[in-house]
Amino acid sequence: MSSRYVVISLQKRLFAMLFAITFFLCLIFSRFFYVQVISAPALSKKAVTEWFRNLPLSALRGSIVDRNGITLASSVMSYDVYVRPASMENRYEMAAGLSRILGLDYESVYENLGRKQSEIKIASEINYATACEITNNYMPGIYLVENSSREYAFGDFLTQLLGFTNSDGDGQVGLEYYYNELLSGVDGKMIEQTDIKGKSLPEGLSYYVSSVAGYTLQTTIDYNLQVFVENICNEAMGQYGAKGVTCIVMDPNNADVLAICHKPSYDLNSIPRDDVVGLMEMSRLTPVTDVYEPGSTFKVITGAMALEEGLTSSGDGFYCPGYRIIGGVKISCHRHTGHGSQSLAKGYANSCNCVFMDLALRVGIDKFYSYLDKLGLLSGYSLEIKNEAKAIAMNKTLAQSYDLARMGFGQAIAVSPLQLINSVNTVINGGLLYKPTFVKAILSSEGEILSQSAATMQGRVFSNSTSESIREMLLGVVESGGGKNAKIDGVSIGGKTGTAQKYENGAIAQGKYVASFVGFYPAESPKYSVLFIVDEPQGAYYGSVVAAPYAKKVLEYVVEEIEKVNLEQEAYKNAHARPTIIMPDLCGKSLADAVSALTGLGLQYLVQGEGDVVCKQLQPTGTLLADGDIVLLTLGATYNEI
Repeated sequence: MSSRYVVISLQKRLFAMLFAITFFLCLIFSRFFYVQVISAPALSKKAVTEWFRNLPLSALRGSIVDRNGITLASSVMSYDVYVRPASMENRYEMAAGLSRILGLDYESVYENLGRKQSEIKIASEINYATACEITNNYMPGIYLVENSSREYAFGDFLTQLLGFTNSDGDGQVGLEYYYNELLSGVDGKMIEQTDIKGKSLPEGLSYYVSSVAGYTLQTTIDYNLQVFVENICNEAMGQYGAKGVTCIVMDPNNADVLAICHKPSYDLNSIPRDDVVGLMEMSRLTPVTDVYEPGSTFKVITGAMALEEGLTSSGDGFYCPGYRIIGGVKISCHRHTGHGSQSLAKGYANSCNCVFMDLALRVGIDKFYSYLDKLGLLSGYSLEIKNEAKAIAMNKTLAQSYDLARMGFGQAIAVSPLQLINSVNTVINGGLLYKPTFVKAILSSEGEILSQSAATMQGRVFSNSTSESIREMLLGVVESGGGKNAKIDGVSIGGKTGTAQKYENGAIAQGKYVASFVGFYPAESPKYSVLFIVDEPQGAYYGSVVAAPYAKKVLEYVVEEIEKVNLEQEAYKNAHARPTIIMPDLCGKSLADAVSALTGLGLQYLVQGEGDVVCKQLQPTGTLLADGDIVLLTLGATYNEI
């Protein structure tokens, strides 16, 4: 082989070798670049997890309280017990100590401590005293993690409104769900530096980030009133074997919900989680989420529409033969023999369907639906409750005259109980529609007010004169009409009864009724309204017989307990009130003039020094004083001497 070919062959081999070396060097440098640059953040994070242990510290969930600060739901701090085997010095002593303090079986604890894990959970939700005993009997390798458990102060109380949390502490229904973010707070954490086996380093770094407790939710609920309402709802359930009982108490002048109850319910400290379907059924706040045909209680609204439009008056004349034939359809009055001649006031007192059929037809479909819209019945109120219901009414373009007539006395339309009472509130409070509210304020964990709910007025629907006329006629319903079972001697109560048949599969369900009563106190200037509904009572079923007596009990409680306390507090306040007095400028005045001025203001005085002229006064001019306060005057020969 010639030398020329040998040289070429060597050059090729050298080039191939250099190429291979270069290729492998590129691979190595690429790997270095990938590890050092591209993967650096992820690897650093992984290294931190190997070098540090992160123990979460659960934030204490905020409390829910009533309008006066009484706790309804709260969280109690508890602790989970963990052991890190790598830091454990003596397995036998550890098992003995933990089993004694925690009341656990020694053998099971000993076996548990032998598991090949970096951390072993030994116990959950131990109380503060037990946690202190563990820390006082220090054993290396034990760690306590803060946790919290939810407690409801009164168990089966405001069940559907309050709602409940899951095992992770997140709200599932009710206010717990809607305000979950505010109630939850911010979790903290404890971080410790460890070796590769997870054992804490004696001089390692450690960090503690404390948790931040959740906000406190102050509701509009009056605890004492709610207790009473809960008790009588249970009583009504038992007396009438009802399918359900609902009661709402509100302030008509701002739509604060003072009490709300639906039975049946359950104990929030013993939630029936094994029956998910039943739990969800009983967890609905049905006064807000479900609708029903209100029956004659809706006549309050129909009458107000007609009065507002100038289509009737309290003395207007009607005739009831026991029915109306409208659009070829015969619609009966509840009194089949008829009421005869009726005025609007008598129509309310006798709950005559014919009167309100006539009024609905006078108002007309367009105006009638317009009022439904103005009252928020068709749109809802955008409340703090999940699945808030809206009224169910047929499409306006499809409604016939006989449909409108039936809506006039509370059939062919379905509303939620909350919508019904809030619409009645609008009629009786002077005509103003307010958004119902369940929350009064949001407070910090220290009790500082962070935000406060103001009454949300959504518009004027009726005039003051319409409101006054309706109140007067509804007073007559209780005084001498169908609502007399709600009458309280010496107390002005207004109200309206309702008895509605129930429908199933588009047909009347025989023997199934909804009995109701809506009332307010005092009749001339309402401060409280109440709606009481008994669903499918057994035996008696008229609203006047079944619901009115229970509404009376609520109003009696309001008058005898709440109003009595309010009056006593007002009287005490007035008796101990001390008027504010502005300190006058007395310098330079004679003692006689100064004394006259002070006694005229209800102030007392002391003098020092000699002379006839006030040269100095202890309290500067403009100081705010109270009746009976003592003023110190310094006297001299003339004012210029001082």
